[in-house]
Amino acid sequence: MKISISIMTWINRVLMIPFLMLLILSIIEKDLLSLAAILAFVIGVFQVFSFIFTLFYSGSINKFERKLMFIYGIAVVLYFGACFFVGEYNGNKNHIVYYILCAIPVILSIHWTSILEMIKKEI
Repeated sequence: MKISISIMTWINRVLMIPFLMLLILSIIEKDLLSLAAILAFVIGVFQVFSFIFTLFYSGSINKFERKLMFIYGIAVVLYFGACFFVGEYNGNKNHIVYYILCAIPVILSIHWTSILEMIKKEI
């Protein structure tokens, strides 16, 4: 368990650092936002699979981190549900819902990164 959590943590770090740098740089250069979106998809897939993998070790993780994992899992399901229902909405990109749906994956990624770091420190 210790080695697999360490590997997942390092892979997550390697993915998150360029992602956050691209998000910051996309404020200046708008063309980088599409590259950040592609990297966000890769990070999302990795983090969902690492979440599922970490569920198998949830018995050896303390109660607080299990609660955070539960919150993360519910948030991911609610986000995908919201995307499904809002996907039918064809409003303009200046609408507040568009910005919220773009910001939630970043928050979820940072949340999962912090959970992985806490689990790594615990074991």
